[in-house]
Amino acid sequence: MKSDRVRKQVVDNPTVLVVEDDLDMLELLQEILSHSGYCVITAANVQDGIHMLETMTFCVVVTDLHLPDGNGNQILAHIRETEAIHTQVILCTGMELLPSLNHHDYDDYLTKPVCPDLLTDTVAACLETRGANIRREKVA
Repeated sequence: MKSDRVRKQVVDNPTVLVVEDDLDMLELLQEILSHSGYCVITAANVQDGIHMLETMTFCVVVTDLHLPDGNGNQILAHIRETEAIHTQVILCTGMELLPSLNHHDYDDYLTKPVCPDLLTDTVAACLETRGANIRREKVA
């Protein structure tokens, strides 16, 4: 019976992948999103993030820009090359966003330090966009 509850929770709660190398920030993002009802999976680098993307389906990915083995643009490129438009990608960075960062390719972005309400609102907005895209695709 317990496994049915766990399975139902994972199905009912949108799954979010957080890719962040700063372990304190990773824990904070995971805690905020988990308390908001999301099923949160974490990765600390590009390689682990791409591995998770290849083994699971995510509604939203929140990724840092600078990671020890690459950057968030590699996560974004992997998603765009292998996924339909359904996975929403949020860039989360402590840097000033410059035009050269191509942050416009992301579905949204946040700057660090992250305001918990803004994080949850941004993820919720991305989920609404994702749902609209799925509905639009079903009609077409």
